[in-house]
Amino acid sequence: MRKQLYSGLLGITLLSVLLAVLAACAPIAAPTPTQITDTPTTAPTQTLTPTFDWFPATATPTRQPTLEPSPTPNLRPGIGEVIYSDDFSESVLWSPLTPNGGRVTITNNHITLTLNDTIGTVFGIRKSPQLIDYYAEITASPNYCQGENEYGLIIRVYGEQLNHYRFSLSCDGRARVTRIVDGRALIIRDWESFMQLPTTYPNNFQLGVWVKGTDVRFFFNDSQLFALDNAVVVGGSLGVFARASAADSISVNFSDLSVYQLTSTEE
Repeated sequence: MRKQLYSGLLGITLLSVLLAVLAACAPIAAPTPTQITDTPTTAPTQTLTPTFDWFPATATPTRQPTLEPSPTPNLRPGIGEVIYSDDFSESVLWSPLTPNGGRVTITNNHITLTLNDTIGTVFGIRKSPQLIDYYAEITASPNYCQGENEYGLIIRVYGEQLNHYRFSLSCDGRARVTRIVDGRALIIRDWESFMQLPTTYPNNFQLGVWVKGTDVRFFFNDSQLFALDNAVVVGGSLGVFARASAADSISVNFSDLSVYQLTSTEE
């Protein structure tokens, strides 16, 4: 009995030893790989720094058509050769008219018209030639002038009644045009203020008149003040005048008269 028990235990022991030896000799199994799952992560928050474009592109401007400047109209067209010039060295060429006690003198290459504390008008009228179409220019130099007293250029002086047109400048900076026919005055253009006209004296400037048929234009320096269409008086000589409308003195010199023929009236 003991012998059988001993034999069984021995067999079990040997079997265990054999299994252990076989296990040791068996190949080592590769470890089972661990499956890696990509888990999305939140990207770190970044503070964006603005990028400056130091040289931004600019839009190409659309080229506009070039506009040709409009030519300035010639308000004194066709001025040609000198008909005559007068430097006021010959007093016999002029007729002084002083019906109101004024004075007209021609000295030192000037004709001077003066009224001293007297209401009235004095004239200096050139005796010849009689003119129809022309451009004339004269230098006016008021010495003493104030208020509504006036002075200026007269044109188309004709006949015993001294019919004429009167281009008047007042001492307070206004201008007008009057027509005198048979001793009666008709205002063609009433008093109008002009910034360029002087109001302080002594002063000097040029008065001009462009005459072509019924078209008459009056200028102060290079500025046209008036243009009119009037043919009641169609021709005559030139002259100058001074007028005191109150008991105030006025004294004006005129010099350097030039008269030009008109060769064309194209403007």
